[in-house]
Amino acid sequence: MRKFIILIFFSQCIYNTVIAQQNTVLKLVHKVGNQPLTLYTEVYKNQWNEPFTVNKFSYYMAHLQIVYDNGKKTYTYHKPYHLVVENDSTTKTLMLQKELKNITAIKFLI
Repeated sequence: MRKFIILIFFSQCIYNTVIAQQNTVLKLVHKVGNQPLTLYTEVYKNQWNEPFTVNKFSYYMAHLQIVYDNGKKTYTYHKPYHLVVENDSTTKTLMLQKELKNITAIKFLI
């Protein structure tokens, strides 16, 4: 009987610890100058005042690292690379399995 009660106690502690952990969500927002990036319809101007339209915008992020805790710690994203596609909102949100407070820098390669 005593072993059964201890087992329940330990499993309850593990369950509470997992539930209490917070995740960090990284949302990518693309802009052209100060305007949000809009595919196909929005006309932007370059530095020579020439108009242009963006029809496709995709890139790979690699070696994503987030510096947090006022620069004292670094979190490395578990995937070696991540494809970001502008017209697919699921690719512009990264769920990090760790609570990161006081983020000071985000580093990655394109």
